[in-house]
Amino acid sequence: MNRRQLMTVLVASAALAASAASLAARPGGPDPAKQLQRMTESLGLFDDQIPQVEAILLEAHAARQQIGDSYTLNQRAEAREAMRALRDETDAKLSTVLTDEQQARMAELREQRKERRKQRRGKRAEQDTETDES
Repeated sequence: MNRRQLMTVLVASAALAASAASLAARPGGPDPAKQLQRMTESLGLFDDQIPQVEAILLEAHAARQQIGDSYTLNQRAEAREAMRALRDETDAKLSTVLTDEQQARMAELREQRKERRKQRRGKRAEQDTETDES
C-alpha cells in the first residue's frame, strides 16, 4: 500500500469514527435534569408536578437511547418514525400533568425553537451560497 492509499484509509477511518461518535451521542437526546430545570423555569412547574414530569422525562430519555441502539444507519426513516411516536407519547403524558396554561406556553416555546432553527438554516444556506460564489 502506497502512502496515498494509506492516507486515504486513515482519513476515511477518522471521519467514520467521528461520525459514529456523533451518532452515538445523539440518541439519548437532552439531559433530563437540564430539561426538567428549563421546564420548571419556563413553565413555572408546581412542586407536586416536578417529580411527575421528571419521571416522564427519564422514561423518554431511556426510550430514546433504546431506539438509538436498536436501529442501524440504514434504518433512519424507521428510527425517525419511532422517535416521533415517542415524542407524541411523551407529550400526551405531559399533558396529563401540566395545566392548560403550561401546555400553551410549552407549545409557544416549541414554535419559537422551530422558528430559530428555520432562521439558522436560512443563514447557513446564505453562507453556503456566498462560499460557492467566491
